[in-house]
Amino acid sequence: MIPLPRTGHAQMDGEHQTLIHWLETAAARIGDAAPLDEALYAIDVVRHLACSHFDDERIEMHAWSYPRLVDHERDHRELLNALEGLRRELAAREDAIDGASCAALRDRLASWMLTHIIEHDQPYAEWLRSGGEAPSRPR
Repeated sequence: MIPLPRTGHAQMDGEHQTLIHWLETAAARIGDAAPLDEALYAIDVVRHLACSHFDDERIEMHAWSYPRLVDHERDHRELLNALEGLRRELAAREDAIDGASCAALRDRLASWMLTHIIEHDQPYAEWLRSGGEAPSRPR
């Protein structure tokens, strides 16, 4: 499993682990030339889990009046748009995706997650721990 940085926010860290597990599952199903419906299902699961995770974050951040909520939500929309694009691309294909393309795709999505955790989720968790003071990493 791709190692993820931790935020110290137990729920957030657990949901990140679940998301990366399903990203890897989706990539494996695509790379193994599993039936298209299995690959699409795995992507749908990732999207569903991401939406649920993002809703959890949005609700908590709104409740705490997090000053960077708008930027955080924008980054979430970018991932959801990327997942939708991937799903459309796969659904339109008539042939299997080769292993190298599949690995590149998995790495691109994992890279997004790593960047998001470091640039958005870790500063949010630090902000919470500081009692809601100004976030420590300007964006």
